[in-house]
Amino acid sequence: MEATQPLTLPGSARPLAGLLLLGLAGAAARPEVAVVLAALPLGLTIAAGVMSAPLLFVLHQTLGLAASPGRMLSALGEGLRAAGSLAGGLAPVVLFFALTSMRGGQAMALGLAWSGWAGLRAARGALCRVEAAAGGERTVAVAALAEAWCTLCAALGLRLAWLAWHGLPTT
Repeated sequence: MEATQPLTLPGSARPLAGLLLLGLAGAAARPEVAVVLAALPLGLTIAAGVMSAPLLFVLHQTLGLAASPGRMLSALGEGLRAAGSLAGGLAPVVLFFALTSMRGGQAMALGLAWSGWAGLRAARGALCRVEAAAGGERTVAVAALAEAWCTLCAALGLRLAWLAWHGLPTT
């Protein structure tokens, strides 16, 4: 039995929809920038993953670890599923803050940070499980690689969020 299920197009729709719902909920109070805010969580997640995943694959192969790239990609998909599911669950809370206190942007930022953290933790665990299932004996190396990748991905996400947030017009 596989350690993780592959992320297919139909299987990726739910987490992506959760991230989009989080953005839509945060944008409810700011119609002048609704399109930008609605796309922000989804865009940041994809951008951070696209910018950091190649380094993860290169270092994994350079270190001579046992898991195949396909299984590693499935492990990253598990992190995306965790982040998107939590983001979708937090969307009603963010919508509540957006409609009652005009703090939808801040609630969305906190929800995105929380779901991003949960997604990175899930991906880290899945990467370690995939390596162990492939018969890898270098558990410390894969744990250190996964932790370094999570740190890089979080730093990229924070930097992109900072740039996006300060690029929004103030009212």
